[in-house]
Amino acid sequence: MKRFLLALGLTAVTATPVPADPIAPPETPFSSGEFKDLARDLGHVMSFPTFDHANSYGLLGFDVGIGYRLSLLDADTPHWRATGGQEFMNMGFVRAVKGLPADIDVGLMYGHRIAEDEGVAGGELRWNFLGDGIVLPAIGARAAYTQTIGLEVATLHTASVQVHISKDLPFIIPFGGIGYTLTVGDPDSAAVAAKEVYAHMPHVWAGAKITPFPFLGITLQGQYAVDAPLTFGLQVSAGIGGED
Repeated sequence: MKRFLLALGLTAVTATPVPADPIAPPETPFSSGEFKDLARDLGHVMSFPTFDHANSYGLLGFDVGIGYRLSLLDADTPHWRATGGQEFMNMGFVRAVKGLPADIDVGLMYGHRIAEDEGVAGGELRWNFLGDGIVLPAIGARAAYTQTIGLEVATLHTASVQVHISKDLPFIIPFGGIGYTLTVGDPDSAAVAAKEVYAHMPHVWAGAKITPFPFLGITLQGQYAVDAPLTFGLQVSAGIGGED
């Protein structure tokens, strides 16, 4: 509980970023199993974030935002060792979503670790197959892809599929979902005693988009997967559409 509350506090105070260390091979090389765990954890942390409701934005709709993600690193894991014993990993990002015909949205994202030269870029495709009604919530499906940039230890590719749900309420849209991420890790360093690995990560997430003013959204989100870093995020965005 203390780590959870600390994460929420650090996420909210984005003007005071957590000091960062590069993700690099440790003095003792990672084994194949350790590298697979590292790829799984980093894939979870650096995959395309879900900061949105299930409704489509519509043909004229869009949403553009900037945000911050904070991940908690457990001690003695490969992820923790690769960052020099750092307890937190933080990343800023920019994200844009555009509505298309047939209740389809397309999105792009670029994230960058604060004070480091490591980043991730990706895209998403979403389909809203059940619109938000008086009683029933909106339900949609989502596919996303990312690739890391500038990591010394590896190049990671992630592919995610997800089902998400949301309900439009006055001034707030709560949302959540379940998903699955496949991470392909290609080691870039001779200090990693491993070949290409494939890591699998089921996950869940929940959040809320607060709309205090027209065209403005403030989104809080948390994501969880078994034996993986907890991630929390904050996004401020502007746009139109996406509400029934």
